[in-house]
Amino acid sequence: MKSFLIFFSFCLFLIPFSKVVTETTETPVTVHILPHSHCDVGWQDTPEGYYTTRVKHILDSVVEQCSANPEYRFIWVEVWFLQQWWADSTELQREQFKALVEKKQIELVLGGIVMSDDANVYFEDDIDQLTEGHTWLKENVVPDHPELLPKHAWHIDPFGESSWNPTVFNDICFDVFVINRISQSLKNLYMADQDLEFIWRGLESKSASSGREHNPWVLGHVLPHHYSAPPGFNWEDDPKTNPAITAENIDDRATVLCTWLKGVAATFQDNILLQTFGDDFKFQHASWQYGNMSLLIDYINSNPEKFNMIIQFSTLREYFDDLYSRELEFPVTTQNFDFFPYDSTVNNDYWTGYFTSWPIVKRLVRYTSNILRTADFFWSLSGFQFFNEIYTKTFENILWLRREMGVAQHHDTITGTSPQINLRRVQEQLLHGQSLVKDSLNNILIMMQEASGISYQFNIDLLVKEIETHQEAAVVVMNNLAWKREEWIKISLENYTLLLFEMKDIKVKYFGGLELNPSHYTFINKELFIYSYLPPLGYQCYSIVSSTTDDEKQNENKNGNGNGNENENGNGNRNRNRNEKQNGNGNRNKNGNRNENLNDEGLEIETESAVKSAKEIEIEIGDIDKISKMNLPNIQGNLFTMENEYYQITFDLSTGKPIQLKNIEIEREIPFEYDWYQYIGSLGDNNYILNVEKNATKLAEKVTTFKYYTSDSHLVQEVRITIDDNIKQTIRLYERIPEVEIEIDVGSILPPQELISRFNVGLETNGYFYTDSFGFQLFEKYKWTKWDSISSSYRPMTSYAALRDEKNDLQMTFIHDFARGAASLDSGSIEFMHVRADYGNGWLLDGTTTNQKIWITFDSIEKQEQSRAKSNIIHQRAPLLMYSAGYNARMNCPRFNGLKEPFPDHTHLVSLKRISKDNPKSIIRLMNVITPETANSDVNQPVDINLFHYFKDYLKFDESTEITLTGLWDKNSCQRKDWKWSNKPEPHSSEHNNQQYNVKYPFNKDIELLPGEIRTFEIETQY
Repeated sequence: MKSFLIFFSFCLFLIPFSKVVTETTETPVTVHILPHSHCDVGWQDTPEGYYTTRVKHILDSVVEQCSANPEYRFIWVEVWFLQQWWADSTELQREQFKALVEKKQIELVLGGIVMSDDANVYFEDDIDQLTEGHTWLKENVVPDHPELLPKHAWHIDPFGESSWNPTVFNDICFDVFVINRISQSLKNLYMADQDLEFIWRGLESKSASSGREHNPWVLGHVLPHHYSAPPGFNWEDDPKTNPAITAENIDDRATVLCTWLKGVAATFQDNILLQTFGDDFKFQHASWQYGNMSLLIDYINSNPEKFNMIIQFSTLREYFDDLYSRELEFPVTTQNFDFFPYDSTVNNDYWTGYFTSWPIVKRLVRYTSNILRTADFFWSLSGFQFFNEIYTKTFENILWLRREMGVAQHHDTITGTSPQINLRRVQEQLLHGQSLVKDSLNNILIMMQEASGISYQFNIDLLVKEIETHQEAAVVVMNNLAWKREEWIKISLENYTLLLFEMKDIKVKYFGGLELNPSHYTFINKELFIYSYLPPLGYQCYSIVSSTTDDEKQNENKNGNGNGNENENGNGNRNRNRNEKQNGNGNRNKNGNRNENLNDEGLEIETESAVKSAKEIEIEIGDIDKISKMNLPNIQGNLFTMENEYYQITFDLSTGKPIQLKNIEIEREIPFEYDWYQYIGSLGDNNYILNVEKNATKLAEKVTTFKYYTSDSHLVQEVRITIDDNIKQTIRLYERIPEVEIEIDVGSILPPQELISRFNVGLETNGYFYTDSFGFQLFEKYKWTKWDSISSSYRPMTSYAALRDEKNDLQMTFIHDFARGAASLDSGSIEFMHVRADYGNGWLLDGTTTNQKIWITFDSIEKQEQSRAKSNIIHQRAPLLMYSAGYNARMNCPRFNGLKEPFPDHTHLVSLKRISKDNPKSIIRLMNVITPETANSDVNQPVDINLFHYFKDYLKFDESTEITLTGLWDKNSCQRKDWKWSNKPEPHSSEHNNQQYNVKYPFNKDIELLPGEIRTFEIETQY
């Protein structure tokens, strides 16, 4: 696929240069030849396979050649491969590599674990994989030379570029972002206008009170003709078309090369050119590449009258230093600009299929990310202050999964654009990493609870076994966010056809014997739902009991009425006071400085037990006479309604499908037609490319089965619908939760199908819709017209999308649990692609059912924008459940709160993690989740936060030091080139090397976060 597209890119490239290849200029053209090798960390082979068969030879060969010739240059990008080579190489080779970096013959570029994807990766995961790579480079390659750390971003192979990039690379302190795969028609336009280098702006914000600005931008550089060597000058390819340089052919070959290079240089605004010299996995035989090109360089430079060219081996640093010295002005993009979708060939094929390909991998990556985040956060809070075997193993497990999560972000992995050999590998590695980190979480919980003789596991089999054997089991619900959470958690036992206990006899209790408020848990069809109050960076423990024992009765008599209201002590619940008393209000008090009453969480205490048995009602769709005789209060004619205090959903019982949604609070109702369709793929449809016939067809006019479940108290209600053998879905409403949840099970399909869900909601959107960029910001997409293909209309959606009706002040937001493609083909309509099967190569078929979730809200635009960002983060970072394999009598599991109080609503704790095994410091990242594009200026405001105030109980440190996003430098050491802008907006001050920061924050100083800003701090904890 890639080599096929390279051929077409060269053909397209030649067209606009036919008039300039014979021109000469008085000023010599300066050409910087950039030797490189694009090494995919997994594609048609696994990372390990590529390393053994190719990459090891590349690094061995390049180091040997560059050490022998000081004129040779090279850049290295992928840290994963460098780590492998570092472990395998000799001490001499490692010292040679470091020496070459110090001599600036080898430049470290980008420096992440991988070159990540731009459509499917969640922003926290992208920051993490870059941080892991940068940390390793600092500690191993250039520990004494920070000036040699990466300064240039290099994204030459991802299939389109996100508007997140100017922000992330600005905040890392990069000078330049080199890209390649953008729309060919746009690239042609840039070449014609000499605009291949430009100022790429991110979203800007400013504080009216402090005057601080955050104006992210980076110089963009587009490669005009892919990232290959000039055609005919790659001496590791076919020698017939890439002949070796000899005395007989050197003049002819030099003439051909210079003609090509001058044609390319004419597409830039000055006589200076960066020319790539390499391709996928090139320089395995570095002597061939360097040797032949050296002959040409020497010959061209020795004949200036004939060739009028200065040519040399170079690095990115040397080229951009030269460019900067020329004091050119560069055009400026608008804010929030991206390069999607990517099309590259004369067939006008759009690379929009990979937004959805292999959803099982996309889901696994997002889920594993949440487990890793939980381990990182709770490890930091656990008080592991001594170096012993448990400490070492626990942290090594976390580090192992950090690295594998980095690999999963690769642009041929999370995208699903690899054959099964690589995608199966990442599945196996992530599942293994989950197992390792679960062991680490077990150790962390045991230490935090000062417990012994117990263990915690993620396996729900353990829950069933413990209840059946001991009549009780423990569940720990962990919250890795700095906000308190009130939400329903679900424990599903649907896969257990035979249970030795009855669900209706189950009770849920806090530890100590207090039963939860009966309105806080219920059962529906072998699913236990618990309404949980989860403290910030904390956990809540529950005991699930199948029958009342004598000990339990005695405990209830001792402890009072059991309404489930419990107060925690001021030292973080490490110790329980055994002389507890119950007051008359149902509040359980413990000794300490804090006296938290769960009644203050906003719920009334109920004195009567809720009925735990669930109703199951199956309705035969289309049989109106039979339906009318059911005499159910929520059936009127052929309409069925389900509602909580926020939303009412209406279903048409002639089809079994939803048709209307009402927001009860604002008394607005809109159409809500939700249905399933399929596209049929045509020739060229594959993992990368979406190429479908027009007009998707509806899968079914009516559903196969329609079942309504609810408890008598209506705490949880759901409609379970079967569309066909491959699609089953549950539409669910929870009491106290202002959203509609849709849970979908989609099975594997046969080619050439592409399955989508489509929502027609009656909003006047005029064809516009919004998706997110990296889960970081909302991004408006373009208006669809009848001339657009379906393929070109799809856009990446990392985690959420929205339809906005400005005329009627309404917005509907769709939050998804992982990335997929989205499109709007008509006003008030949006569709999401859920699963794909290609036209013939079989790469997409994984044969596995994928569970997917969508959370839907609609309200005024202002209210949606106030809650959208936080709601999305909450759903991406779901609570983590662990089950105890020990008797509860041996457990010490009070409610743990890792913060003095929850963070403010718009302040997100992005990261809390130990930097590395050898570095005792930790990284804290803070983010203002309200991004600058938010409609309401009252919401779009800076926020202030004092870290010491929130963390003082568990994370003790004297001061924090502000650093760049991935920790390459402290903020004041960030030196960026102040590129000149040809049309700088006024007023505007760019962030450049002259701006000074107060990088030290003592315990009593607030930190200001501008809208959309992420700030990173380094602390040294004192346990």
